[in-house]
Amino acid sequence: MMHERFAMLMGVATVIAWSQNPSLGQVGHGGHGTPSPQRFSVEIRLGSGSAAKILRSSVELPSPNASADLRQRIVLPAPLAAIQLRQFLPKAERHQKVTPDESPGARPMTLVSITGPTQSFSRWLVAGDPERNRLISLIATWRFMAVEDRTQRDHLLVDFETEHSRPPMIRVVPIDGGRETTVLANPGTVHELPHLGGQLIVREFFSHYALSNKTNKPLNASPKRVNPAVLLELRFGDTREQRWVFSQFPDYTGEKPSVIPWKCVLDCPAEGKRPRPDVAIVVTHDADWEAWVRHGGATETFDAAGATSIELPSTPYRFRLSRTIRSGRLVETYRQADGRGTEPALLVETLDAKGRPISIWLTPGKPRIMLLETGPATLTLTMEGGPGKGHP
Repeated sequence: MMHERFAMLMGVATVIAWSQNPSLGQVGHGGHGTPSPQRFSVEIRLGSGSAAKILRSSVELPSPNASADLRQRIVLPAPLAAIQLRQFLPKAERHQKVTPDESPGARPMTLVSITGPTQSFSRWLVAGDPERNRLISLIATWRFMAVEDRTQRDHLLVDFETEHSRPPMIRVVPIDGGRETTVLANPGTVHELPHLGGQLIVREFFSHYALSNKTNKPLNASPKRVNPAVLLELRFGDTREQRWVFSQFPDYTGEKPSVIPWKCVLDCPAEGKRPRPDVAIVVTHDADWEAWVRHGGATETFDAAGATSIELPSTPYRFRLSRTIRSGRLVETYRQADGRGTEPALLVETLDAKGRPISIWLTPGKPRIMLLETGPATLTLTMEGGPGKGHP
């Protein structure tokens, strides 16, 4: 179905802080006595399913607020080279660099610049990258999608206009890569996942997830899709796991770490308590760049490449595509910074199958994949007292 294709193109949200954010896993102190140390761990999952091998390494640093050069190694089974922990930044911000590239694996990219009376912001979006093709803020949402032809573009526009009325869906994919499965999020339904070797049961769906002030238990505060959430029961061999999944917080991990190696995403766009614009940036195969802006039930379409700026309805903000690249590659780094929107970041390195150095940055609760000689390795950074505490 076309709305499933639309969901796959949308990918996973990246949350952008336009307002004050809660702490992202940083260990502070009250200004008296000796500061608490900074503790974190790295989990490495080699392979998938019941045959996966899991390695963990813990690190303790004396200062919770200082960056550190590390020399710690995580030894992997032969013939794999060790994972090197190189640098830890307790407060880091992400920097992006894009270069044009026509080789296989390159993707369309655009730099979205948002300006207004109190804030300005720019971020690269990458079509087909589930971690880099969506932005969410309190001002609006932006999604970037690439389609092959005008027919696909026209179907996608219909899905964009009707996404708040279509049924919520759950997308399931192995965390180390593989085929994605999409199922309806109807409470009480049981979905067999034979290619994953397990089963998914939908226990609850809340359009407006909230916690009761009296019982501190989840409840559905309203029928409007303000904070969509679904409670899943996952079954994998003899392992059972219950997991809350939030459409607006796809990286939420819960108080206990996930034990079943599936990434579950709730495809149910939130309307919010107050209406806010939704923007879809679409490029077709013949390099036509468009922006679709939906607000108050109406959708306008714009020539995004030719527009100097596009107004966001009912806000004092505007946006534009500062750069468009039909085929390119993105490199991201992290730098120590102060202020809002920072999070811990860890640089790790190893060697690929040909002995060449490869490196990635890890941030809390967001699994990243390295392709090694024996297959994919999934790395996850966990902070002591970090993400996973409390509810969104």
